[in-house]
Amino acid sequence: MSATFLRVNVNDKIMPLPYCKFGPGLSCPLEEFVSHVTRRRVEVGDFGDVCGLDDVGRITFLRQGQD
Repeated sequence: MSATFLRVNVNDKIMPLPYCKFGPGLSCPLEEFVSHVTRRRVEVGDFGDVCGLDDVGRITFLRQGQD
């Protein structure tokens, strides 16, 4: 089984995530991303609650590469 990585694309530019040990192409191992998001939720609270938003939505992923 191969590892899963993700990259954050903002306005057509790949943004490095400073808390990740970079994988290929400024990517972040999925497990590290999930761990960071979980830890930050505990530290600062839920994004929707902190920002006063009723409907935050969800993270969406664009899958590319070999399946």
